[in-house]
Amino acid sequence: MKVAIVHLSDFHIHDKDRLLNQKINGILTALNAIGNVDEYIVVFSGDLSYSGKINELKKSRYLFGRIINEIKQKNNNKFVNLFMVPG
Repeated sequence: MKVAIVHLSDFHIHDKDRLLNQKINGILTALNAIGNVDEYIVVFSGDLSYSGKINELKKSRYLFGRIINEIKQKNNNKFVNLFMVPG
């Protein structure tokens, strides 16, 4: 059984962040490079947003939603474990 532990940290997403989709695509490209995996465990630690503004947190939710959905699609819609320890 092949398990991928994906540790992401300190996104510090800013309200005016224009590179969000590029960041997501970079993460997904790296995940695709590891090939077939039976189970994913995604761990996020640190600061989600730059200052905690509602729009920054919405962008954080969007980012995680895209990443988790892409992993699920790649892995036959299996459950993805997500653990968050925000800073």
